[in-house]
This record gives sequence, structure tokens and C-alpha cells, in this order.
Amino acid sequence: MREKEAEEKKNKEAFELSVNLFQTIVIVAALIATITFAAAFTIPGGYDGNQGRDQGMAILSRAAAFKAFVITNTIAMVCSVTSIFLCLTAMGYSLSAAEEAAGYYEIRYAGAVGLIIVSMFFLIIAFITATFAVLAHAIALAVSTCIIACFAFIGYIVELGKFIARLD
Repeated sequence: MREKEAEEKKNKEAFELSVNLFQTIVIVAALIATITFAAAFTIPGGYDGNQGRDQGMAILSRAAAFKAFVITNTIAMVCSVTSIFLCLTAMGYSLSAAEEAAGYYEIRYAGAVGLIIVSMFFLIIAFITATFAVLAHAIALAVSTCIIACFAFIGYIVELGKFIARLD
């Protein structure tokens, strides 16, 4: 009887932990999605307000750094939204008592975490490319800002390496 109670308590604690983890992932993913969505409409460099063919278009639309910003920002948004979808479907599997549901749950959790990591990576790159696009005329400032922003990226790589090393 005690073993059964202990196992039920362990399962309840594991379920509560997984709910908390998924809530955290969803919050982070939603924040990233919000940031990337806002960045898509508050375009670096602004919009062309002059009458003519290009009215309402992004001023920097022909710049390579701007194009890189659009692509990396889109990847960050898609990854974060997909992570939210994985969390929502995983919660459905976690409520199931079936043994195979645990595997689906774990796969979705791992996928959601992986997509958040990818999303943060592309969010940093989107910031760097947007900054470079806007500051291209002041190359020293653009390069120094990009280098400073790369410290977050380097820190991320170091921490990811430590995490992977711990898994072995």
C-alpha cells in the first residue's frame, strides 16, 4: 500500500513539475513571438512616407542586412510559435495514462525546448542584422554594437556546450 502511495505521490510531483516547465516554455515562447511580431511591423529604418511607387514600403528593403533581419526574425517567430503548439499538444498527452503517451510527451517537450533555443539564437541574429542595417552609415558604431550583441551569443554557445557535456 505504501509503495502505491509513494508512486502516486511521485507521479503527481512529476506531473506538477512538467506543467510548470511547460508553462515556463510557453511564456518564453510567447514573449519571443511578441517581440518578433512587433519587430516585423516596426521595421528597422521605418517606412517610406513619400508619395510614389514605394510609399509604405520599408526604406531599407534593398539592403542585405535588412533582408537578413527579415529572414532571421521570421525563423525566430515560427520556431517560438511552433514551440507553443508542441507544449499545448504535449499537455494533452501528459493527461493520458497510456504508456505510449509518455513518449509523445517527452518528444514534444524536447522539441519545444529545442525550438526555443533555435528561436533565441535567431532572435539574437535578427537584432544584430537590424542594428547593422540601421547603422550602416556609421560603420564603427554598427560593428561595435554587433560585437557587443555577440557576447550574448557566445555566452549561449558556452552554456549549451556545458549542458551537452553534462549529458555524456
